[in-house]
Amino acid sequence: MTKILPLIFFPLLASCAQQGLPNTPGNAILSSYRALSRQDSFAYVNTLARDRREVYESIPGALDSLFNHWRGDSVAVTVREVNRHNDTAMVVYDLKVSGRTPKTEDSLIANVYLEGEGWKLGY
Repeated sequence: MTKILPLIFFPLLASCAQQGLPNTPGNAILSSYRALSRQDSFAYVNTLARDRREVYESIPGALDSLFNHWRGDSVAVTVREVNRHNDTAMVVYDLKVSGRTPKTEDSLIANVYLEGEGWKLGY
């Protein structure tokens, strides 16, 4: 099943009081980038599937390094396509980063997995 979900992520998230995003495969990607942009390591780790969380838990300093890389950047994410099969989904999205390390990347692919508490970013 294929869906096109155009969503602009940042800077539309101006308020910390904003409601959470609905639990969908595409929004798992948006939530991860939102946490990176806000420098919120707790929220970021909560967006990750178990296998990806375990990597950060096993490598001291990896999470700090990731957040140092994203410090000062704003992100716009457009989810273009979601292909779901049972408890896994492949999300195709475009990324535009502005700030310290500006870049634009199209048609990135992420795998997300349905775990107990919702869709999580994996490998």
